[in-house]
Amino acid sequence: MANPDDEKLTLDSAPKRPDEPARPDEQSEQSEQSEQSEQSEQSVPTWQELPEYAQTDLAPRGYDAAWFAAATPELRLTVLTLFVKLKGMNLWRFVGTESESQQGCLHFLCPSLAELKATLRDSADFTNPGSSQEDWDSRERRSVGALHFKHFPGWPESKVQAHIDPYGARLHSDLWFLVPVVPLGQLLAHLADPTGYTEVFRVRALLLEQGWDPAPLVGV
Repeated sequence: MANPDDEKLTLDSAPKRPDEPARPDEQSEQSEQSEQSEQSEQSVPTWQELPEYAQTDLAPRGYDAAWFAAATPELRLTVLTLFVKLKGMNLWRFVGTESESQQGCLHFLCPSLAELKATLRDSADFTNPGSSQEDWDSRERRSVGALHFKHFPGWPESKVQAHIDPYGARLHSDLWFLVPVVPLGQLLAHLADPTGYTEVFRVRALLLEQGWDPAPLVGV
């Protein structure tokens, strides 16, 4: 005999069969949650949403409140991802002033180019930039989210490009020849993704996954 005090099932509390479709109100709620998640992933901090220490480091280089107000979200995120990466590796000190950055690429004038190249040359984390003043580059030895410095012929000597490759072209170990298929596979992954560095939302997601400073990337 049923207990009269037992809770009665209602349409809302009754369990659904696995194949039973969601009700219209549930579908609407799920759609709103999906849109909010997508908007969150695609949002970029404004100047007011940046931590104070980031504003202090960015403004003297030309990335101030006025620059942030005029820049596209993609260009803002370009600067923020490179700021976080460079700052975390103690390389932001080599960024002097803004010089026509593009989506995915931070272009800056370096106040001490010789010191930057010496720092990269002496670091086990980067490839040798070489001695050329016209055409040089240095890659971080990292499989995912690799920093890459470049200088192109015809540019002012102090102008440098920095971008982040989703797949790096070089690994950290110099003993790659022991298992050559590993660096070969890494290089192929890099070559198959030639414009990945321009996908700034993807780059941000990689940095967040790797544990880099999240505050400038998502705002406070």
